[in-house]
Amino acid sequence: MARRAPRVVPPLPEPNVEISLQEAHRWGSVIARVTGKDTIGLLAEVLRRFDASALRLREFSVRTVHDDVDDWFWLERRTPPGERPSA
Repeated sequence: MARRAPRVVPPLPEPNVEISLQEAHRWGSVIARVTGKDTIGLLAEVLRRFDASALRLREFSVRTVHDDVDDWFWLERRTPPGERPSA
């Protein structure tokens, strides 16, 4: 085995994005628009934020033009365990 220190990979910078949420009138869903600069890890960070907000992905449209993102997501609110979804 080589005797050298393990490589340390620095964490990626947090993507600089703006997420706008709008209530949809169907089944308690939410429409999200994501804008900002395209970077490595952007989609993972956006999905992590949705998950932290108890939002589940239904459909999406991802568009990047000259390193600028203009993505749309249709999300559903997750119901807490034991609670019935509202109609």
